[in-house]
Amino acid sequence: MARADFITALVLIVLGLGVVEESWRMPRFTEFGSSIWSAPGIVPGLIGMCLAVMGAVLLARARREKAAVAETGETVHDSAGWRRVAVAFGFCILFAGILVGRVPFLVAAFVFMSLFMVVFDIQENPEILADRKRLVIRAAIAVAIAAIASFAIATIFQDVFFVRLP
Repeated sequence: MARADFITALVLIVLGLGVVEESWRMPRFTEFGSSIWSAPGIVPGLIGMCLAVMGAVLLARARREKAAVAETGETVHDSAGWRRVAVAFGFCILFAGILVGRVPFLVAAFVFMSLFMVVFDIQENPEILADRKRLVIRAAIAVAIAAIASFAIATIFQDVFFVRLP
């Protein structure tokens, strides 16, 4: 897994830096009095930077894992990790393939984030299912975070970046 993470990290770093470079080359329209924040390359550039940074984090993690395997000789096969990946992929399909375009973006983002946080919290801490009060409190916190985040995301994209959301 460390080798796959290492290769994936390199691809993400190169891709992210490429996106940043291409975004930088896009016109900014400041010569027409337009705000720098309305430049068409700002959002892809920010996403590219995030992609490159996350690739660097993955690269560091892969190097640590490779060093640990070299030191101990043991590898860990995490089937629960693959299950989490499948669940996350399912939620992404729900969000992008089903919700976006059929319901307002704010609602789609709220539903996606709420379900994602609650399901992964339960997967990570299955003992909270036995304590209904604790489960309700944690779900309420997840719903509150999702409400604030979905409102902030929609507002920033519409009012700062002038992106029309579906």
